[in-house]
Amino acid sequence: MKAERVIEKFKSAGALLEGHFILSSGLHSPLYLQCAIALQSTAVAAEFGAAIAEQFCGERIRTVASPAIGGIVIGYEVARQLGVRFIWTEREQGRMTLRRGFGVSSGERVLVVEDVITTGGSTRETIEALRDAGADVVAAASIIDRSGGKADVGVPRVSLATLEVAAVEPTSCLIKPKAWLLTANSPLRTFMNFRLLLQYDGTDFHGWQTQSELRTVQGELTRVLSLLDDREVVVSGSGRTDTGVHAEGQVASVDLQREIAPQRLRAAINGNLPDDVRVLFVDIAPEDFHARYSARSKTYVYRVVSGQVMSPFWSRYALFDARPLDLERMRSCASLFLGEHDWTAFSAAQSDAGSRVRTISSLEINDGWDARGRCHLIRMTVTADGFLRYMVRSIAGTLLAVGRGEIEEATIARAIREGERELVGPTAPARGLTLKSVKYD
Repeated sequence: MKAERVIEKFKSAGALLEGHFILSSGLHSPLYLQCAIALQSTAVAAEFGAAIAEQFCGERIRTVASPAIGGIVIGYEVARQLGVRFIWTEREQGRMTLRRGFGVSSGERVLVVEDVITTGGSTRETIEALRDAGADVVAAASIIDRSGGKADVGVPRVSLATLEVAAVEPTSCLIKPKAWLLTANSPLRTFMNFRLLLQYDGTDFHGWQTQSELRTVQGELTRVLSLLDDREVVVSGSGRTDTGVHAEGQVASVDLQREIAPQRLRAAINGNLPDDVRVLFVDIAPEDFHARYSARSKTYVYRVVSGQVMSPFWSRYALFDARPLDLERMRSCASLFLGEHDWTAFSAAQSDAGSRVRTISSLEINDGWDARGRCHLIRMTVTADGFLRYMVRSIAGTLLAVGRGEIEEATIARAIREGERELVGPTAPARGLTLKSVKYD
């Protein structure tokens, strides 16, 4: 694949910009390559992936690895073309490590793939993480090398196109500050990463994730933000809530060209959203912030109205159960769920998760009199580093079954240990579940 074709693909997608940019490395540069825009096209991603894969057909590559999040799309495409597995690394507490659940065998031949190499820093860190795990990193590859071939990553590497573009420390930058993101032949195009804190009543939504012809939270936000930015934008959420699940503290991130203050952006978004979803807070986030991949933990709460009458104030946001519940028995059983486990028994049979291992750090069951609903309200609050589909609702349904005396603690322990879905209780209805908060560093 000729380098000219690669550059043309970036230009035609509006992904090669000239101006004044602060890169994720903190360096300043007159050129910005917005790979995510170019790779939005599956055809372009497949073409780039095939071109890189072609250069490694005889190298006995067993695995392709990429640093998150920039290299994930092209890394996956290269792995798909080579017919090998794909894994990625991510930064935890300032150190690049393999994504939870991934591993490599001793001597396993790995190809590291990036979208763009500037200084080679993230590529080198990924190589080091793989070598620490025992892999044999044989080479590195990227779509574009903007260092002019000067970046040393410690292994042979190839790029589809090479550019020599200045990237300097802020103190050495000579570009006028007023020229920030200003191109010679276009209006001001300010790419800022915004973080949104939002709430929604999930009753009338088909979940978070955009679905063709169905009303979703991500779909509504994408519609509004695309209108405001005068282009199709990509909105990322901290996680995908299912149909009927609510959120008190969902977090989203989005890159916008439009120059706008956070408070004005919040007002503009809310002015175009329906009443059952609202943005509470907007701020400017670091360039590498991603609502999903930067998250460290999430907290969900499952609510149950226990009594003889269901309050209309809770009918959309809590499960009603008139049967007696032994809360002490439920609390005793809750301790079984703490720690790192494989949650196969408590998740959907079909899942796109690479691993079903998650760590629950807290699971509390509280109850009390709710003055507004004039009812006895039970709250099951769970915090973990991540959740699988239906996981919280399955845990809640199982604990309720324990409280009704339908399942023994020993059975729950066996279900966790053996991964047998038949041993756990029914999945609790979606209306009782709310995403309470998301924690970041």
